[in-house]
Amino acid sequence: MGTWGAGIKDNDTSMEVYEYFFEQYNQGEEPIKIKNDLLVKCKSDLEDVETKYDVLFSLALCLWETQSLDDELFMEIKDIQKNDYDLEVAKAMGADKIFLKQREKAVAKLIEKLSVPRTKAKKRIKPPIQIEGPFKTGDALCFQYPNDDYGIVVVATSEFFKKKGDMRFIYTDYVSKKKPTVEDVLNSHFIGFDWSMNLIGQQGEKYATSNGCAATFSSNQYSYNSANNRERYFDFYTRFFEPVLQLPVYTQVFFNTSWGSWMNTEDMENYHDFELKTKEVLKHCYENNLESKYRGISKETIREFNELLVK
Repeated sequence: MGTWGAGIKDNDTSMEVYEYFFEQYNQGEEPIKIKNDLLVKCKSDLEDVETKYDVLFSLALCLWETQSLDDELFMEIKDIQKNDYDLEVAKAMGADKIFLKQREKAVAKLIEKLSVPRTKAKKRIKPPIQIEGPFKTGDALCFQYPNDDYGIVVVATSEFFKKKGDMRFIYTDYVSKKKPTVEDVLNSHFIGFDWSMNLIGQQGEKYATSNGCAATFSSNQYSYNSANNRERYFDFYTRFFEPVLQLPVYTQVFFNTSWGSWMNTEDMENYHDFELKTKEVLKHCYENNLESKYRGISKETIREFNELLVK
């Protein structure tokens, strides 16, 4: 998790929750529905003490801003403050006294804000219009690692706008000197994967497979945040990756962003720099997915996985 300050939204986890909430809100979704979606989407973060409180603080703030904060969550936030749970985690992670004091003040201000209901819900903002991007969700892309072995990633999600956009990649176990074919993609396995999330009683109808569990992937985000950077982003990524085939859009799968691999092409002086950096990042993500104690390699090939999904 990246942290750049002691404020409630000064870390990757809180910002992801906040941004997702208002992306859905601005598209007309009801706050309680978004809350329930986030409780499922952030299940792994809520089970991790290092990110749990960031999720809850940000979610409470979102609900307060939309006049939807319930007493149960508010009392939970107050309990976290009263028992210094959040500060103890920050201390255990190496925070110094200055940061801890700033964090204590930030949480106190949050409680003060939440204690007084907002008089008017935050206005919904019309979402930006999507534009055509370099790749589409479901594209299987081949590329080369630093040692020139070929690998395969699949575009899990893709959203492109004039001033911002991103793709999330999920990884496969394909590593070979041979450039992958369609059959190679279909015979490979996803990594950073498991079937263990039981969604019965939560959003089972939307996400469950035939055995009542959802597939989950660890994924990484690659984004741009300005109109000036968009053309460079599109150019670099289309030069680096080559499409192999289009796979189904996995609407019944959860994607958990991990390891903070947000690639920013604005930091790259030229394509050569981008190529070297991207190869190293993909190698790092591949190795981390293989070594993850929570997720491993899927038992099913991509072909078999596609057949298992509820249509």
